[in-house]
Order: sequence, then C-alpha cells, then structure tokens
Amino acid sequence: MHEEIIKKVEASVEYKDWKKDNKNSFISHIIFFVDGDTTTETQIGFYNEKKNKVKSFSVAENGVSELPEDDVFKREEDRIYEVDLGKITVDFSKAVDEAEKAQKKHYPKHIPIKKVIVLQNIDGKNLWNITYVTANFQTLNIKIDAETGDLMEHKLVDLIQFGNKKAS
Repeated sequence: MHEEIIKKVEASVEYKDWKKDNKNSFISHIIFFVDGDTTTETQIGFYNEKKNKVKSFSVAENGVSELPEDDVFKREEDRIYEVDLGKITVDFSKAVDEAEKAQKKHYPKHIPIKKVIVLQNIDGKNLWNITYVTANFQTLNIKIDAETGDLMEHKLVDLIQFGNKKAS
C-alpha cells in the first residue's frame, strides 16, 4: 500500500517542483488516517536536515496536495532517520492485523474509534507506530517492527485526566 502512495506522490507536479530545490530530503514518515476501516487520508513527510524542516504531501481520492513546510518536533539531541523502504517486509495490512491482535489480547474493553498509523524510523529501526483513539477517551499506542512483525511496545494513556476536585 505504501509503495503506491509513494509512486503517486513522486509522480505529482507538486512533488517534482519541490524536489528540485530539496534534493537531499528523504522520507521520514508515512501517516495513514483511518476512520473505521476506511483510510481517509495519507501523508508522506520528507525531512530536510539542512533546514530541519519536514515537507508533507497529502494523498486523498482527489489526488496529491502539497502541505506547508513545518518545523520538526524533536529534542535537540534526537535525530530524524530515513524510512528504509528496502527493509520493510511487514505491509500496512499485516501491521494493522498485528495491532488489532494486541488490542484484543491486552485491551479488549478499549474499542478503537479512530486510528493513526505511522510508518517511521525511530533510532534506526523501521516501525509501524499505531495509535488508536478509543471510545473510553484514551489512546492506545502499539509499535510493530516493520521488518519482523514483532510487537515492540504497547501502552494505554488517558486523553482526559479528571481530578477529584469538588465543583464550586
């Protein structure tokens, strides 16, 4: 799935025009926004180390559109890695299947209503970083190794923290 998205972006006039002045940029992430079982939008981000900026292109049913260049949100000591597409052996569908298995096994009462699925490279490791927003106002984050399919990590976090304060 990600291969077709990349080809679509790289064939677009918007990308070709941008790439002329950004030859050293590389793919830093591919984000899939999923509502139910439908991917509503996909974005591919290209990192430019010289500028320390990310340029994203959105792919939807109506084609490819260019998004504004954006700052990178990282600590000074962190590094942005290129997604090594040649090493990706676990495709989108397989990663989603593995994440669903982990959700059902570890968090069966936390039903996903929205999903954000990111293919990225963290610390030199290609990962599917999958976040579910659940009906319980929590986020479930699951990391799947994009090369082996192994479950690397999973955690549940409250979206809203309610205190024990009395109303005044």
